[in-house]
Amino acid sequence: MLGEDHPDTVVSKDNLALWKGRSGDTDGAVSGFADVVEDAARVFGVDHSNSLTAWAQFALWKGRAGDFSGAAAACAELLQLQKQAMGEDHVAIGVTLADIARWSVRAGDREAAVAAYDRLIEDLVRRLGPHDPTVLGATVGRANYRGHRGDFAGAADDLTELVSTLRSLEGADQPRTLSALHGVFMWRMEAGDADAATLVYTELMEILRRTLAHGPQHLVLRHNLACGRGETGDRAGAATAFVELTRHVQRALGGDASPVYIAAAAVAYWRWRSGRGTLLAIRSARQSARTEALTSGIAAGPPAWFRGIQ
Repeated sequence: MLGEDHPDTVVSKDNLALWKGRSGDTDGAVSGFADVVEDAARVFGVDHSNSLTAWAQFALWKGRAGDFSGAAAACAELLQLQKQAMGEDHVAIGVTLADIARWSVRAGDREAAVAAYDRLIEDLVRRLGPHDPTVLGATVGRANYRGHRGDFAGAADDLTELVSTLRSLEGADQPRTLSALHGVFMWRMEAGDADAATLVYTELMEILRRTLAHGPQHLVLRHNLACGRGETGDRAGAATAFVELTRHVQRALGGDASPVYIAAAAVAYWRWRSGRGTLLAIRSARQSARTEALTSGIAAGPPAWFRGIQ
């Protein structure tokens, strides 16, 4: 017999815990890796790569078992061990910071999640520079998390800073810049800052008018902006935006294309919601959209909000 303190015994326990998890026994995996963490620290030392890997697996299976707070806490302990063993600039530090952010988000711990995103972005900037795509992606993640947790102004501020960076890196009319600017518009509207949202909307429309106004990405962006105006209370503005979208879709796809009918239906819908149209007009437009969708083989048909109007 090899005994409890033989390296092969620790490796076997690690494999057993892993296969328990992969077979669906997540609680068994958590319990198994908790033992492996202790054994690996005793046999290999707390700074050994095997010990750090065991910690990472322990945190992972805690999260998969539904203990999101426990997973974030385990990652926080792992982070301290990694810093001692590897130094501040090792790539594994960024991975663990991202895991802390991920599990904190799942746990609904807003303060911990934002703090983890802040540390992650700081780490990425230090190692990769402020313009690396990973840094930009983490910034978007932090902004969207803030917005979905109710910090609309914070989300808009994050994306406003990102827009400035993307303009200098890629240009004002590039897809990622427009996507970030669209995010600023949506979060400003959610925050109730109509004046700031209107400025962003005007800027977006100006960019769209002078660039590929009929390209698929720009048509989608116009649609999202129009929906955003309606859903945040500017129903008349939504109707006007959909009128303009309908013209662009007609120009790009032809007057008989199914998206034209759906866009026209949206015009009728938002005019009705703003008190400037009739329910009869919606039903007529809805029927045209449905007929065109069926005859052209488009299974999805009109948007969900439109299908609900009988």
